[in-house]
Amino acid sequence: MEIRITEKDIQIYDKIVELDLILKDEYGIKPVQIGQRLGKTSYDAAGYLNPSLKKLIQLQAIVKTCRGHYKPVIRVGIS
Repeated sequence: MEIRITEKDIQIYDKIVELDLILKDEYGIKPVQIGQRLGKTSYDAAGYLNPSLKKLIQLQAIVKTCRGHYKPVIRVGIS
């Protein structure tokens, strides 16, 4: 089954890359940080991000680290 990339998925990926460049956290970016950058509350962030994060992991555009954080895999052609 083909995975469809939406505008939301691209926005989330771009925020992960942006936050990774700014924060330079070895563990990656917390979903709450991503959600807040997209205008979501900490309560809404996980539910909003989860489907897109799963897709991006399947596409190997991001990786989930051991602490539930996310890091981008910089590749050409994602955004």
